[in-house]
Amino acid sequence: MAGATIFISSTCYDLSQVRQDLRDFISGLGYNPMMSEQKSEIID
Repeated sequence: MAGATIFISSTCYDLSQVRQDLRDFISGLGYNPMMSEQKSEIID
């Protein structure tokens, strides 16, 4: 079973490194990060 999907919402350009770090952190916890600048698929 896949972990919960977490949408990361913020400005994209000035916080790009913070967003990347959050994506890695959330993935490391077993959750599925969803970001507007990346193609994401939600798996039921």
